[in-house]
Amino acid sequence: MYHEFQEAMEMPKGIFDYYSGLPVKPQCQTFYLETENDVLLLKEMKLPIIGYGEVLRTYKIPLENIVMLGLDTEKQLKDKNAIARGIIGGALAGSDGAAVGAMSGVGQKTKNVMLLGIDYLSAKEPGVLKTIRFEITLLAQQNCMKDVKKIKKVWEGVPKSELVHAYLNQGMGEDGTIEL
Repeated sequence: MYHEFQEAMEMPKGIFDYYSGLPVKPQCQTFYLETENDVLLLKEMKLPIIGYGEVLRTYKIPLENIVMLGLDTEKQLKDKNAIARGIIGGALAGSDGAAVGAMSGVGQKTKNVMLLGIDYLSAKEPGVLKTIRFEITLLAQQNCMKDVKKIKKVWEGVPKSELVHAYLNQGMGEDGTIEL
């Protein structure tokens, strides 16, 4: 009985942060991804302080219409926080520390971001490749990677739609060459 309860209560393990590409601006940045009946479900979630929250919206992409699903990294420039560094420097070393801390906060720093990219075709706009991207944060990386592997395994087993075949074969000559 307890095992059945655990399965019924099993919730997402990998939480993805929305990055870009949805046609509608999400209310929250937090998503859980899963497959069901050959459809990729992107569940926008409102997270409570403890546990998992309610699903606000669900976006659906037929797995047969996904052209590519993969991971990538991107560099982001972030501004350093001179005020916070000045406060910390002041607390540690007085007024001289505050000045040095504030000066160290001038400029920008580079941060590597891991992204999950989903390239897909929509029946509403055939031939137009769309991309949705989610950031995989360091805290959730292990669980997200497990979820990505599961999703990718299911996706790879689904035959591609005519939309995908037409898209991938556009510009291909009779001899199989592609003119660039």
